[in-house]
Amino acid sequence: MLCCLINSECMIISRDLTGLENGRDMKNQLAMSKIMRICAVLVTLLHDSVASSESVQTTTVSEVRLLNDLFSGYDKRVRATSSPDDTTHVSIGLRVRTLMLLDEHQHFMNTVSSLLMSWNDRRLSWDRSQYDFVDQVKVPASEIWKPDITPFTSIEENSHLDEINAIVYATGDIHWNPILRLQSPCKINLERFPFDEKNCSIDFASYLYHGSHINITYYGKKESTLKINGVHLNPMWQVANFSAQITHHNYYCCNETYPVMKFKFLFRRKAHHYYRVMVTPALLLGALVPLSFLLPPDCKERITAEMIIVFSLLLLLGKFYDTLPMDQGEIPALAKYYLVTLLLDVLALVGSTVVLNLHNRGPRRAKVPDTIRRVFLGGLRWIACLKNHTYASLDDIDLDAFAMRGIHKSGVSQTHEQHSSDNQGLRTNSTNVDNDMEELRTKVNALSNRFSIRDSKDEVLNEWQQVVLVLDRLLFLFFPLAFFVSSMLILA
Repeated sequence: MLCCLINSECMIISRDLTGLENGRDMKNQLAMSKIMRICAVLVTLLHDSVASSESVQTTTVSEVRLLNDLFSGYDKRVRATSSPDDTTHVSIGLRVRTLMLLDEHQHFMNTVSSLLMSWNDRRLSWDRSQYDFVDQVKVPASEIWKPDITPFTSIEENSHLDEINAIVYATGDIHWNPILRLQSPCKINLERFPFDEKNCSIDFASYLYHGSHINITYYGKKESTLKINGVHLNPMWQVANFSAQITHHNYYCCNETYPVMKFKFLFRRKAHHYYRVMVTPALLLGALVPLSFLLPPDCKERITAEMIIVFSLLLLLGKFYDTLPMDQGEIPALAKYYLVTLLLDVLALVGSTVVLNLHNRGPRRAKVPDTIRRVFLGGLRWIACLKNHTYASLDDIDLDAFAMRGIHKSGVSQTHEQHSSDNQGLRTNSTNVDNDMEELRTKVNALSNRFSIRDSKDEVLNEWQQVVLVLDRLLFLFFPLAFFVSSMLILA
């Protein structure tokens, strides 16, 4: 009606403008052209608006009529099938939206996912031509029959799922994608920490319907049944692999088989953070253990350095046990490496204490036992790269004769002086000379004995220091080899 009125008014204006004089004909023609274009645009817009309004009104009426016809006599308690013996095919898929947390101590995976489900219900199909070609309607999921597909492995209650609408197509196909928050168990092996992997799975199945009533199939292609592209992942884990698999289970209560859709996830830990914080310090501290034997055997700072390494390893081990749960049957390889390194450092501390004690035993030390001399100053001396003799064996030295050498010299001197005194007895007083010489011999003998005893003690000290040097070299060769072998066996 409004379009016709605008159109008639435009025609009247056009007729009035044609009766003007010729002098103003050009200007009138331009004005008339603009007015006609405006009128045409207005007529088109009004026509489209009216047509759209009529179409929406028609579609709404058709949908209302369609819904009334569909749910007239529809019972959502009855399974979506033509007869009780038919099988309802339900396609299941999963789209992971967010991987919120991988709990280390409780071994759970928390995800927010969309469960993709589709099935066919012949009772909800219609002829599109009878309802103005309406091809789909959206209805609350609580008003239709739904398969009781439930996440078997989830321990968190899922609520408000029925508030999500389902899409019903003219063919009777129904698509329903509820959003679930799932907490699923995971299997973790910490033996290779921080290069370990975690296996998690989510199982979906029907509680009441066995395989003859509900058959579970893949949602689309098998590869696209599980989708995690673009998901917000946990920053400490990366998805190494994921897959979907349908299995059939038999339960002791029933003879029928029950299909189960299993979604598997393989997560690999991002080890760069743990490598910098735990692995590298452990390797450096382990390398410092053999390097401490480069210090001189009599250096007391060696013990201080090894005690610092022990305390550092204890701190790292405490941090390690705070990070990971220790309720697993296996011990992480890194923890084994910490313990082995700690053991090596304690052994190095004991070895350094023994070396320092042998090097500084004081003046009361005895001679080196024959067994120790043969072992350390015999064969092991060559292994320790001490090829030159830097000591004289005390077995080849008569310490008693060496200590009394001054006495023998004084005896010879005494005989010589006796002959001299006899020759000079006629010229001097022999009594005074004998007294002076006796006093001199006594002092010389005491001084000679003192130097002899000191020389013998120095020889004993030198021999013990040679034993200590061989032992220290052997420890220096042993600990790098032990460190390398333990690192390869545990961390490789």
